[in-house]
Amino acid sequence: MPTMPQRLPESWVSTNSFRPNKLYHQLCYLAYMEQSIVPNSDFTEALVKLVKDNPDIQTRSMGFPLGNWQDEPLWRNQI
Repeated sequence: MPTMPQRLPESWVSTNSFRPNKLYHQLCYLAYMEQSIVPNSDFTEALVKLVKDNPDIQTRSMGFPLGNWQDEPLWRNQI
C-alpha cells in the first residue's frame, strides 16, 4: 500500500474521514500520480463517470466520503 508523503506540492482531497485501507484512498493516489505525469489524462473523468453511471456501486464500503467527493480539485483535474 502506498504511503502518504509528508508534503504534497499539489492539491489533495480535503476529507478527514480518509481510510488508507480502502479503495478510495488508493484511487486518490492513482489520480494524483497520473495527473502529475500526464496532466491531460482522462483517468479522473472516467472514474467519476463510472461511479455516476453505476448508482448501485457501494461507494461508502469502498471508503468514498459522504457528499460530493467528485467536486474535490483532485477529481476535477485541477491540480
